[in-house]
Amino acid sequence: MIAERSKSDLLDLDASSIAQHIRAGRISSYEATKTYIQHIKHMNERINCLVEERFDEALREAKKCDNGLKEGAVKGQLFGVPIAVKDMFNVAGMRTTSGLVHRANTLESEDSEVVRRLKREGAIIIGKTNTGVLGLHFESSNKIHGTTNNPWDQSRTAGGSSGGCAALVASGGAAVSVGSDIFGSLRNPAHFNGVITFKCGAYQVSNEGHIPSPAAYPLQEAMLGIGALSKSVADAELINSIIANNVPPEVNVDEFRIVIPEPKYKVSEETRVALDIVRTYLKESFSVETNIDVPHLNPMLTIDHLQILSIDGGKDVWPIAFDNDERFPIFRTLVQELVKKNTDYDYFFLKTMALGKVGTVLFGTNSKKIGGLERKIAEKIADANRFLDKTILLLPSYPTPAKKHRKLDGEVFSNRLQVLTKMPYTSYANVLGLPALSVPITEDKDGLPISLQLISRIGNEKALFHFGTLLEKEFRGYKRAKHI
Repeated sequence: MIAERSKSDLLDLDASSIAQHIRAGRISSYEATKTYIQHIKHMNERINCLVEERFDEALREAKKCDNGLKEGAVKGQLFGVPIAVKDMFNVAGMRTTSGLVHRANTLESEDSEVVRRLKREGAIIIGKTNTGVLGLHFESSNKIHGTTNNPWDQSRTAGGSSGGCAALVASGGAAVSVGSDIFGSLRNPAHFNGVITFKCGAYQVSNEGHIPSPAAYPLQEAMLGIGALSKSVADAELINSIIANNVPPEVNVDEFRIVIPEPKYKVSEETRVALDIVRTYLKESFSVETNIDVPHLNPMLTIDHLQILSIDGGKDVWPIAFDNDERFPIFRTLVQELVKKNTDYDYFFLKTMALGKVGTVLFGTNSKKIGGLERKIAEKIADANRFLDKTILLLPSYPTPAKKHRKLDGEVFSNRLQVLTKMPYTSYANVLGLPALSVPITEDKDGLPISLQLISRIGNEKALFHFGTLLEKEFRGYKRAKHI
């Protein structure tokens, strides 16, 4: 049995390191898996990040791995490593609720493509993490599983919609977790919880078996990115190499420039400090530009984002959201939840769906009339790809550290249209289908993490991981919240 100190050290290790230790026989898969499960049982009541567990099955699979190792049958880069996935990815024999009450008892018979690839590399799924309803609001809260707390301050949000993943990894509850991002849903939780994340570029990872699966309209599908929430950049790269359809090409990082513009929109003082110290550090070895106009980094891109989400009023997700009720009374239910809080849906999810309905009329985003929007987005993508050729763009992940519970959704969904100045930093990579890596840089006076994101074009992933590794080693990087 591993010693108590070794157990603590194990919770700090990334997936790559755990896999190496298992292959070398320094620890067993069973010991690693049991240690993580015991830790989850210790802390999850307070953080509420893991909402579906398969502990018994995971331990049986871990023993099978150990027996295979004795026989020389080691298969996969994640052989025997305990990981988690967001409660939007199908796992055979488990529920995929996506935060929906009417899906609470629906078991899936097949793995999603992402889970299939992870299992093929030897990963052991220990459970699924909390999410916002259908991933369509900015905190991880729903009427089935409740609200996920930030492990650095339980009165604060873990973010959404991959907040359960981020909080689990920040708490040391899994070697790595896998989530998804259509409006900052990986990068904001990673920023709030102090973990690393990578969002793939458009169409680089299959969304088959992800609920919802935004495949009805190419514009929407292109905005969805899938990737790891991890303890290291190395793990983010490893997970991407496993789940991505294409292997990123090698690049010469010496040919790259770094663009770190002054924030156009208000950010916290600590976020400005993070930008300044990174700028100073990178200038020592690389070409860094500050006074430069980044194409389309403005509120209009957030408008584009809202237009794309509102195509046909969200008709593609309506059957999943409302259990095939085509006449679901969205506006009446929204008012009922606001006043009585007694519906099956989170208020901000209902507000998102209602705004989608309104947006179809406001933006004219009927699927039969979106040719102009498609052409506009294509032109912006071409502009961004030209700008980002041999370029890494550094931006804030979110303007501030983690907010108190319910404040983030309230802020973004404010009637004063704060979404236009809060979300351009994350909208940029979603609307333009760009890969993005988020790395914790520093902390505020209350110990809340602050991350920056590195963005480039598809094909420059290796450069993102290279520069992300430099920042990870020089600055904060991942730290486990050990006080919980």
